Amino acid sequence: MRILITGDYEYTGDKLDIGHYYFVEKDDSGTLQQNSLFHALLDVYFASGCYSYPVTTKEGLKKAVKKSLGEGYERYVYFILTGKGIVKGEAKTMEEVPENVMIGADGKDMVYGELKSWSDYTKAQRTKTVQNLIAEMQMSGVKSIKFEEILKGLEEKT
Repeated sequence: MRILITGDYEYTGDKLDIGHYYFVEKDDSGTLQQNSLFHALLDVYFASGCYSYPVTTKEGLKKAVKKSLGEGYERYVYFILTGKGIVKGEAKTMEEVPENVMIGADGKDMVYGELKSWSDYTKAQRTKTVQNLIAEMQMSGVKSIKFEEILKGLEEKT
């Protein structure tokens, strides 16, 4: 359903049922539509098995896609040992992480990237990520009825 607000308490567009409440979201944000599209694409991609990410769950695929095709890490969390004990720090870029970070039991630096939350992406960032995901899915050979339906639906909206 789509409506255009033309003035206080006035709208045009789809017919609404009298006596019912509606949840309204600004159409220029694209949040709900983009969120639904992103997750539908991830479902199709995961079911296809055509991805090359070393993941075994849909959530793992979502994280891998956000890292590789989306905005990536929002910050890096690290741990260093000081004379007063272990201190947790944060950096915006990997270059800002100090060299003296602690080494974990696995022998690797204790630095962890925190992905930017999908809910914090701008409309443009979501659009770019979805476009990147579709391109990668096509290049990976994803072929399914659902994927074709999604692509056809997107073509009809443009």
